[in-house]
Amino acid sequence: YGFAKSASAELQKFADGRYVGLDYSGFVSNYFVVRGKVPKTNAESYDDKNERRKTMEDVTALDVMVWADGKHVAVIGTSPIAHVVADPHHGRPKSAAPAAPPKTHTEYTCLVVESNGHRGLGAEEYTLLSVDIHGVFKVRRQSEQRTWDVHIVNWNLAK
Repeated sequence: YGFAKSASAELQKFADGRYVGLDYSGFVSNYFVVRGKVPKTNAESYDDKNERRKTMEDVTALDVMVWADGKHVAVIGTSPIAHVVADPHHGRPKSAAPAAPPKTHTEYTCLVVESNGHRGLGAEEYTLLSVDIHGVFKVRRQSEQRTWDVHIVNWNLAK
């Protein structure tokens, strides 16, 4: 399945081995077993609200990404990398005065390893766009324009 881009050699070894589940929760459950953790029963059960990340800076490789609707789960395969992005400009300038520097914000990119029925097992780049005061992250897969609401949970898989 070639997760050569993944910074986690152990995650690569796991994916190449016999432990890969057929769907998202099967993959993550089997990875938990290999890491010495007790697997959960479904995607939603991986969302421990006491262990949710609150800021984009806190997200690390091997955190678990759980869709806010509880219907999908994946593992973050690489440490997120920060990128400063210019905010889109809205409207026309009001005067001929020199333009102010553009406003910016920071987004983070990382590889996420996931499995599902129609796409199979794979790694794809995700962008962490924002996080709200409730710890709900807005993310986007590289291959899609739509965004997803997720919780990012620290299950101490890196230990």
